[in-house]
Amino acid sequence: MPDVLPGSRSSVCAASLARSRLCVRRRDIEFRNVSPERVRIRVTVRNAGSEPSGPSLVILRSAPFGAFLPWRPLTSLTLPAIEPGGAVTVETEAVRSRVAPLGRLDDVPPARLLTALGLTDGNSGDGLSGTAAETLDRSWLGRTGRAVLPRLALDPGDLLGRGGEHWAGNVNVFVHERPVERHLARAIRIYPGCVNRAFFIVGTGSSLEEYAFHLAGEGIAWDPELEIHATVVSMAQLLGRGPLSGGIRIVPGEWIRIPGIPLILLTVRPPETARRGTLEVQVTQRSSERTAVVEFDLDADAVGPGCYVV
Repeated sequence: MPDVLPGSRSSVCAASLARSRLCVRRRDIEFRNVSPERVRIRVTVRNAGSEPSGPSLVILRSAPFGAFLPWRPLTSLTLPAIEPGGAVTVETEAVRSRVAPLGRLDDVPPARLLTALGLTDGNSGDGLSGTAAETLDRSWLGRTGRAVLPRLALDPGDLLGRGGEHWAGNVNVFVHERPVERHLARAIRIYPGCVNRAFFIVGTGSSLEEYAFHLAGEGIAWDPELEIHATVVSMAQLLGRGPLSGGIRIVPGEWIRIPGIPLILLTVRPPETARRGTLEVQVTQRSSERTAVVEFDLDADAVGPGCYVV
């Protein structure tokens, strides 16, 4: 027996949905700070189908900066009807939590950082369970019942005293149960002529998961390297104050097993004449065959401490 009876209202809606084909591309998701505490998020939705779409919801979630990390509910936006070939942009604002730094990267144990970020082993955060609108955090409602701004996941850079002008993190957009993600660190300060190191976080907590990494973008000319932070090695060593014998170098294109949820260090060497550049770290998860693109927007004139310098 079919789940939806022919001729029923549900079957008509399902057919119309199939012909409307609402689409969101990664770069259709934009977010940047409009004040130190407020982040504006804009999502452009396109109708690539042959029929108008009906009104629906756009569901937003956030996560710390990285790839394949647990998501937390953020908010929902009302999407109006879109004509075939048309596009609509919806937007909202969210709060960037300002917290006291835990300490320097070479002084903070990775486990302490993950605990502060709310990351626990075994939680992949995949999928949207239940009715999307019902999963929204009720704490966003004030005592009067009026909606207040949703709160983004913490920025790992803020926790380590290296936060920039803009919140660095991940935003996940659901339109008709189809997810699209963007993982972006905007306007991260680099120091030309020096060895610069930034970081992001990868992993579901599974000890059996494997990943492959690829690098792309203008910053590919800056001799980028990736390395897994090994908990048996101090951050001081990984930051260049000691030998790298305990770290795990990542060879682009090769599968590597990543236990737990480790920090990944990105090293770039911009020349003295460099001002701006972009770098994409494409992370593919072997079990799901999905790829997450972690974007770095690197700027010598950016506000904030930015990269670590060796």
